Amino acid sequence: MLRRRFAEHFAAAGIQACIRFIDPSYAIRSVPANPYDSVYCVRLAQAAVHAAMSGRTEMAVGRWRRRFVHIPMAPAVGSRNQVDPHGDLWMSVLEATGQPVRLSRTTPPPVPTTGHPGDTDHGGTA
Repeated sequence: MLRRRFAEHFAAAGIQACIRFIDPSYAIRSVPANPYDSVYCVRLAQAAVHAAMSGRTEMAVGRWRRRFVHIPMAPAVGSRNQVDPHGDLWMSVLEATGQPVRLSRTTPPPVPTTGHPGDTDHGGTA
């Protein structure tokens, strides 16, 4: 469906486009799990099974301050986490998974050459 919508958009704009779709789930982990990942996943699964066997519902299992905890579903999905695609965390993800930086979808914001970071005037004359 998405591929068709892209094709229709470009055709309506008179732009010839060759559209190739790559399922992003294949790019999420491009390296095998390391021992830390494997142990973490096993412990997360054990905590989830323990919660389910004790009758807990409408909750997720997560890790907070080095402990596995039960998170009620409402707070777990109440807001979205956002990762800055130009920040240290995302760069760490790319490095850890062996993905090239060029796969980033956005370009970094321009850096002002004069003035202060909050200024909207980037060096023009008054």
